[in-house]
Amino acid sequence: MSEPGGAGTEIPEPLPSPWTRWRWVIGLALLGAASAGGGVYWQRRKGPFLQGQLLALSGPAELPLPLPWTLASKRRRRVTLGHNATWPAWRLPGWDGQAYLEVGGSGTVLLRIVQGTAQINGEPVRKQVRLSDGDTITCGDYRLRYENLLA
Repeated sequence: MSEPGGAGTEIPEPLPSPWTRWRWVIGLALLGAASAGGGVYWQRRKGPFLQGQLLALSGPAELPLPLPWTLASKRRRRVTLGHNATWPAWRLPGWDGQAYLEVGGSGTVLLRIVQGTAQINGEPVRKQVRLSDGDTITCGDYRLRYENLLA
């Protein structure tokens, strides 16, 4: 009887696991997904962002006024105003509309009405309006003032 590893006997190499190939495929897929997610994250973090501040001037008597909101602190290109607004948002429970504050060309701030009615300085907003420093936005019973902190 010959001893294992002795002269004249060969030790066969172990067969590769069928999971080895799948580990590579799964690993590369995860690496690709992480890279794509990181790219989306960095793309979202590039400017220009909303600038300025929203101040609540008045609102429904039974509801407390929202606190002043510095838009630049959110580092967003768009925020939502309205009663059913999703984050990042300024909820206005007494108003049945919805509007977006968005960054326009060259960093301007735009108000776009999605649902309901609103006014800027007493003029009805049809679709989209560029906001200027000191503009008063009326959404239902709420009166808000936009202040451009960079002007």
